Amino acid sequence: MMSLISNTKSTWRKIPCKVVLSFRFINCNSCGVELQNMETHGKGYYITPKVKPKQDTIQDIKYLLFSQDVQNFHESHDEDGSNIANIHSTKSNHRSSLICKRCSDLLYQNKYNIKDFNSVSLAKIMENVPKQSRIMQMAPLNEFPFHINKKLLLDKNYKQTLVLTKSDQLISKKYLLPKILPHFLQSFFKVHLDVKDPFPIIAISTKKKWNIASLLSMIGKESYLIGNANVGKSTLINLLVRSYLGFKVYFDRKGKVVMPKNLESITDTNMNSFIKEQEAGVSYVPNMTQSMQPYKIRDRIIYDMPGYSDEHSNGGFNLESIINKEWLQRIRKTELQNHRRVKTKPYSSFTGSENGAVYTVGGFLYLKAPPNTINKITKYIPGEPKIFHDMDKALQVFQQCLESSLTSNHPLTKFCGILPILCNKDSFVRHIIPPFQGSIEIVLKDIGYMLLRPTGAYSFNGLYEIWVPKGIEVCIREPLERTIEICNEHYLQDKTVASLCPKDRPLISSTYPMPNDETDLLSKMQSMYIERTSHDLMNQKHINDNPIDIVSKLHPIPPNLYWYYTW
Repeated sequence: MMSLISNTKSTWRKIPCKVVLSFRFINCNSCGVELQNMETHGKGYYITPKVKPKQDTIQDIKYLLFSQDVQNFHESHDEDGSNIANIHSTKSNHRSSLICKRCSDLLYQNKYNIKDFNSVSLAKIMENVPKQSRIMQMAPLNEFPFHINKKLLLDKNYKQTLVLTKSDQLISKKYLLPKILPHFLQSFFKVHLDVKDPFPIIAISTKKKWNIASLLSMIGKESYLIGNANVGKSTLINLLVRSYLGFKVYFDRKGKVVMPKNLESITDTNMNSFIKEQEAGVSYVPNMTQSMQPYKIRDRIIYDMPGYSDEHSNGGFNLESIINKEWLQRIRKTELQNHRRVKTKPYSSFTGSENGAVYTVGGFLYLKAPPNTINKITKYIPGEPKIFHDMDKALQVFQQCLESSLTSNHPLTKFCGILPILCNKDSFVRHIIPPFQGSIEIVLKDIGYMLLRPTGAYSFNGLYEIWVPKGIEVCIREPLERTIEICNEHYLQDKTVASLCPKDRPLISSTYPMPNDETDLLSKMQSMYIERTSHDLMNQKHINDNPIDIVSKLHPIPPNLYWYYTW
């Protein structure tokens, strides 16, 4: 097995008390990295609790106070202050609650260096998954189709299950989740990805505890949770641990499961303490899980895998370098977001102008509408929106907000969620949205989505565009919940599975990045569309038609001109 497996199966050897050389520790309870006490700035650095002498720095003292229960080690403390060997003693179960200093600083002091939490490639992750195993690919439903890996989905070497998390951030009607949504997506994948063999699909919400019992019944004897960072793998593990009294698995030298010593002595008084020791480390910082960590849930073993990075990443900014920590926490902690917004759909009004008025959230996205259009925007991205005369004015204001924060508060500081690098227009990419009729949802990967609804009589006044930082992926889709409802109505009428997903038009589309000085947007989009579909001729539609003739009139069924999603 590769490194991820070997890190998990740590061995606990009895070591003479006076040995001071580096040796194999157990694993960090949060990130899963093997603990070590020699390299101060290395991964898994762990400070062994001591009564005397005192620790050298106040940071070390904070680490012991916040992250470790010092009293647990008093009984095993030796006269000479060397208690390293006793950490490995099987007489104590406290080994399962030890965490490294890096995780402690993150969880208890919100101090971290994003470079310490690197992601790995999907290929590296899959090296540790035996062929024909049950893999549960996890992706947040609210950011569909992002986070769904087409290559992995079509891999016949594994038994597939698709788990869609955070469904409460998109679906207001819970009855859609058990059967209607899975049937719709199975039809969708068959039409658009040529997935011939259906596979299990389930949508869940750990916050609302939707479909958790159904998910457990779908988990095989051994299953591997696969997905990008922050899609909810560790959060799901913790919910299963709490709901079914699960526990983290350790292995002996022969690879056999080591049961927790105090499992049979659990009572109502020590239940919470036991569960807390078993839970996975969860943080708004991505890639906290650094090695494969197995958990036993009833009679099943579930492997929590590290988040992987997408192979087609374009090397843009990471969110930590462009958005301040407070806004970033609000974006990533979806459990804090109000489900009521999904039901009520509160909106802001935004009118396009000849000057290029923009609608922004935090300063890290700018939506520009065509002149003379009136729009309703319902956003599911935390933070208060603001409308500016144009993008240049917005950047100027946010620059002033950041400069004044050193001396006094700017009146518009509450709208500013960016770091100085995003006060430069060159840090953004101009994404042109293909023509649409009716409403669309604009999805920003790892950030969220918003619903855009033009109002009034239809007329084509130009193309919408959204400016986002380099490296942020953007796509659009027909409003997903409403689309699923409509497709289900058609299915109930003719009882054919084929009608669950329309074949006459695409439902999702990538955007079209263009230079800032490009003015003939529709013609440029047409040429880019032809190039994108050159190897997919079945999806080349309207390429010989005049685009103005199509967009100038309202159609009974949206033609979705130049819609095409690049998986």
